[in-house]
This record gives sequence, C-alpha cells and structure tokens, in this order.
Amino acid sequence: MDYIKDARDAEAGALNIASIQIVCGSQTVELIGAPQGERRQRDIMAVVEAGVVPYRFGQYRDLETFRVDLMTLFEETEDRNKVLSFISKISDNNVRTSEDDGISQTMTAKIGLASFAEMPVPSPVLLRPIRTFLEVAQPEGVFLFRMRKAQTGPEAALFEIQTNWQREASIRVRDYLRKVPELQGITILA
Repeated sequence: MDYIKDARDAEAGALNIASIQIVCGSQTVELIGAPQGERRQRDIMAVVEAGVVPYRFGQYRDLETFRVDLMTLFEETEDRNKVLSFISKISDNNVRTSEDDGISQTMTAKIGLASFAEMPVPSPVLLRPIRTFLEVAQPEGVFLFRMRKAQTGPEAALFEIQTNWQREASIRVRDYLRKVPELQGITILA
C-alpha cells in the first residue's frame, strides 16, 4: 500500500491505477504493472512476503520442542489446548503405546498425583497453523497427532491431512486487500 500511496513511479508516468493488478498468494502478494510492449507483458513492480516460519509437519520432536512449536506456530484453538494438556501429562518413564490402529493411539498418561491410566491420544485435531499473512485469519486444517517412544524420551508429531489451505489463504488475503480504501480501483486477484 505504501508503494501505491507514495506513487513514485507515477511521477515517471509508469503507474496507472486502472491498469495495474495485485496478485495474492498464500505467502506472497505481487503488484503487477500495466501491459507493455509487443507481447503485452507485465512487470512485477513489488513483492511482499508473509515472512512466517512454517511448521514442519511429519517430523517427530521431543515434547518440549513440540510444546513450544504448538504455542508459537499455531493460533489458539480448542484442539490445540487439548493436545497441550495431553502432552503435559506424559513423562519419559510412562510413554507406552498400548494400542495403535494407524489412525488412533492410546498412551499411558498421568491422571492424578501418583496414578496412571490408558488415555486416547487426541487425533485427528483441528488446528490453525500460522502460515500466511498475520493480518488475515489463518486457515484451519485437520491433522493426525501421533506419539512414539524414542531413545531420548517421548516424541510427538503432526501429520497434515491434505487440504487446499493455500487457496483459502489467498482468498482471505485478497478479501482483506479489497477492503483497503487506498486500493480501490485496482484489480485484486487470488
């Protein structure tokens, strides 16, 4: 927006609001200039990136790293809180997969001061990873939450069930930009 407001290229005659476009992606927004030349090609005048640190799905992590990732790389949801609560009850000496059918798991977890019980691992879970511009609501996704016992202690991982979150994020970015008064008259695509 600042680039358009400053209109520095307009002084040179290159910025015509009616002929430029903004193209929104899930993690980038491009300001595209007017068609030029024999082939009517457009120049990319500016690119803005979301700059978010993506969570690496499908990789097991120790519980402390997993906890920090959940708290910093995901927006708060009911299911995120369930997973955080569940892993807080797991300790190195009581991780034992008692049942695993490939989708759901049951683990031994602490339920009182000194008692343990079999508890189902909350899975699948509905989470909102931070993976697009912070100005828009993050798209939700469904994930399998899995745990395993490793030599260094318990580990947890999230496996993404494929969704089209990129398309949803692009549309949210487009809708956000369409509400910006300074961008009225510019074609905004997702």
